Amino acid sequence: MVAIETTHTPPVFSTIVPGDASQGVRVTYFGETPTQNDPYSCDYDPTTGAPYPRVTHMEFYCDDSATEFANFYEVAQNATDGCDYTLRFRTSIACVGAAAGAKLSGGWVFCIVVMVVGALYAIIGAIVTWRKEGIL
Repeated sequence: MVAIETTHTPPVFSTIVPGDASQGVRVTYFGETPTQNDPYSCDYDPTTGAPYPRVTHMEFYCDDSATEFANFYEVAQNATDGCDYTLRFRTSIACVGAAAGAKLSGGWVFCIVVMVVGALYAIIGAIVTWRKEGIL
């Protein structure tokens, strides 16, 4: 069994096309630079002689016709760096204004109705008890 240690570098969020959020968003995760004893070592940078760090890019492209949360459609590996991967997804959630046009599902409507009815029951019950019994 091989244990691989990782660092917890925060992800970097950016747009796929710089300055244009309408195309989608990119999330980049940076991993640890592998050691020389690592069985899953990365290619070496010819300018520094050090191995490239592990990097994963997840690109979420705007697709209004997507019906699922995210449809995975492509994986790519950097030609000069074997530890740099890009995963591409199509999703309607990455479209600008997607949240504004979102609709409530039947489950949320049910929860809202139950909460409103419960609140009305408690309020009306308190008023009736106060008027009839003189207590609250």
